[in-house]
Amino acid sequence: AAGRVVMLVDSTDLLNRRHLFEKDNAWMQPYPTDVQDMLDFDEVCQYGEGDDLLIVSYGNGVPTSLRARRQLMEQHGVKGVTVIDAPYLSDTPSGLLEALP
Repeated sequence: AAGRVVMLVDSTDLLNRRHLFEKDNAWMQPYPTDVQDMLDFDEVCQYGEGDDLLIVSYGNGVPTSLRARRQLMEQHGVKGVTVIDAPYLSDTPSGLLEALP
């Protein structure tokens, strides 16, 4: 594993999750069958492009963060909310460092 000690949080809940909001299938993703399609240790997933608020999360916290993002934008008028999913927490991913101001 790239010479690193890696610990993943139990995300069993995410394995069977299909919906983020109502019955939207927003959490359904094809399983990557090509190694080129898999995230490496330095990649992060970014949701939104705002610069008012940044939420960094991983594992089971990502769906909760995305719901918080939606609530902040729709109910509280916060326009620029970004959520970053840092799936591998063995070192600070370079993708996360690049996303931070």
